[in-house]
Amino acid sequence: MPVVLANLKPATLEEIQRLVDAGHYASPAEFLELAAANQLQLEGESGRPKDPASLRPKAPPRAIPARAKPEFRRSDSRANRGVLEDDLRAAMERLLLAADVAPPAELPLKPPDTATEGRIWGQINRLLPLKVALRWLAVRGVSERRWSTVDEILGSMGADAAVLGSALEQVDSDADRRRDELLATGLPRVGSNASIDRFLSQYIARVTRTAIHGGALMQYGLASVDDGRLSLTTTGFQLAVLRNPVIDGDPARARRALSEGESEFFVDHAVPHVPSELHDFSLILSFVDAGQNTPSEQLELMGARLPEDWTDAQVRTHVTGAVARMVDLGLLTRNWEGRRVQYEMTAFASDFLNTRPDLKETSHA
Repeated sequence: MPVVLANLKPATLEEIQRLVDAGHYASPAEFLELAAANQLQLEGESGRPKDPASLRPKAPPRAIPARAKPEFRRSDSRANRGVLEDDLRAAMERLLLAADVAPPAELPLKPPDTATEGRIWGQINRLLPLKVALRWLAVRGVSERRWSTVDEILGSMGADAAVLGSALEQVDSDADRRRDELLATGLPRVGSNASIDRFLSQYIARVTRTAIHGGALMQYGLASVDDGRLSLTTTGFQLAVLRNPVIDGDPARARRALSEGESEFFVDHAVPHVPSELHDFSLILSFVDAGQNTPSEQLELMGARLPEDWTDAQVRTHVTGAVARMVDLGLLTRNWEGRRVQYEMTAFASDFLNTRPDLKETSHA
């Protein structure tokens, strides 16, 4: 195998080594191999993405009606340290939506397209960013009574998501949450264009010279692009309206990133839109149910059922990403003993399998 030398900043190498020591990667080489594979997937076959600066709209989106009074509730006044109060207030206004709101007549909603082929990218390891994107699009659509173009959306949504991500990062720190309990994971940060671009390309869309490549929103059938406009589907709008413990509640007290209602809706309507997601979820649950409930066992068992040409790094990223999404959805819990972790099925997971005989048959095949 060819060897490539690269100069890394000491801080970058230190952060990579921290992830290796935590058991997320076998070695720094595996981390770099996966980073290269991820970048190649982003580049795709259609050419390089546009300069992100060229995607930013000339003016910010119009605010939602003044009758709404958004509040980023918190128990500690330091929770938004590092984020300007005005920026946080404005970002939260663009996420506030009445629970009983209905799309105006000028805002057409289509059902999801046909089921998505392929798998959800392993880097999609949290679902709160997806909820934030859905709510942001719904608020903007209802306010302007039209769906915006992808170019109009990317810059302004990324800025708002970064404000929320930075605010939640401080909330997580003040609450002394464990790494797998962090609410800010997956959201970008203020001052980090790389994290904003990653959030947009993974969850929303990536624009190249010849096409718009949909992110997780479109893979799950929650949004679609028509004539260059990014519109929510009927499923996407319904999920956007559901109450969220972080956006609509007190992030400092939130125990989960999604409410039970959101998780149930997502499992019932979004997950089935990706057959491979249903298949992988059912396999993981069957292994856990059989007592093979450690990360190493999951990697070995799932690796034997994933494409043969995948590298160990790709298998690790895909499996850990799927498990993380299942934890977010309340299908699995993590039980820690020191640095060792075991997965456990929830009652919701049992119901999930029991109500879908096709999954039980698949998982035991």
